[in-house]
Amino acid sequence: MKVEDGKKILIKYYLEQLKKLKDTNFPTKDISFIKIKFSHSFDCYNISKKILESETFKNKSESFKNRVEISCLLHDVGRFFELARELSGKPHGSFGAELLEKNKNITDKAVLLAIANHDKESINLKDDKYYEILNDDDKKDSLEILKLLRDIDKIANLYLFKKNDDIYTRKDKKYGFSEEYFEALQNKHLIDKKYKNTIFDSIAYYIVWYHELEFESSKEFCRKYGLIQHLLNMFQKYINIIEQDELNYYTMEEVKNKKNKMIECLIRIEQILKKQNII
Repeated sequence: MKVEDGKKILIKYYLEQLKKLKDTNFPTKDISFIKIKFSHSFDCYNISKKILESETFKNKSESFKNRVEISCLLHDVGRFFELARELSGKPHGSFGAELLEKNKNITDKAVLLAIANHDKESINLKDDKYYEILNDDDKKDSLEILKLLRDIDKIANLYLFKKNDDIYTRKDKKYGFSEEYFEALQNKHLIDKKYKNTIFDSIAYYIVWYHELEFESSKEFCRKYGLIQHLLNMFQKYINIIEQDELNYYTMEEVKNKKNKMIECLIRIEQILKKQNII
């Protein structure tokens, strides 16, 4: 499949679902979500082109690079159907892969595998229906394509935060910080989403993504474009507006104490990231 064909497929599903949401009077915030995911898909594609030029991938075959680019364009097609509750309990990756296969948009099993598995918590292809029928060379390529897609998906979200100078979260922007995130940052691992209760928790959650990236080229992209540094800047941004957001609910003294606590948290996080040579 040519990249231009992939773009046409993406646009087709996006416009169809956007019209359906508008015709059924979905809330504006939901329509904004599908627009964000459409833009995100193109961000993934554009980022993939840059990463594929890195030392790690520059000597890869054109077929490999094409598969990565198509996977990046179409990995979130299932998201367009999510708000209309058409996924029938399936993860959006699996739904999207099955949709693209059913409608004969994609026949390449390696690409379908990447799309179907990009949103899983961990990679386990033991019983994957696409993986089982691939030859040995395609199995090796498909695993690398999947890992790279997962990296690029995370990077594109970090890039979106920087581009919009905001953190996308469906939760209220409450203030405070869960202690569990310091341990996660220190030991470089993800943490249960149940602890993600405030805007500060959300920022820390995304910082830890850096340690989940599989390829050094992916980490280098984050450093080059200052994606983690920007998340620290977002901490400072929200610290600066605590007063105007919280004075309706707390006394000046309480707000001041809360602000000082957040400044202490930011200093601790900066110290951790500096030791890890991320900033």
